Amino acid sequence: MGYLSDRKIINGYPDGTFRPNANITRLQVVHIILNDMVIDPETYDESDLAFKDIKPGSYGYKPVTAVVDLGFIIGKQNKTFDRNCSLNRGQMATVGLQGKSSNSFTDVAKGR
Repeated sequence: MGYLSDRKIINGYPDGTFRPNANITRLQVVHIILNDMVIDPETYDESDLAFKDIKPGSYGYKPVTAVVDLGFIIGKQNKTFDRNCSLNRGQMATVGLQGKSSNSFTDVAKGR
């Protein structure tokens, strides 16, 4: 989590906590991926992804288009993207990531 915070990919809260048990949405995960890879979603053409719940011109469509196009995330079996579906912040922040950080949060154990 400190690694992500150091790189300005994800931030803690103003009170100095990270709240690893708080929820994060699939759309926020999309933004984290794009921030980490320094990708501007505006550079991707709006093409119809055929999700039932997110259409061209709607909020988050371009970022979702970018990560789907890049192969980092897919929709659900019911042909939705479900951008508001919640994930645990701590789970998301630690998936497949390694690195050292100088940043710390009052509610996260050292080394996490």
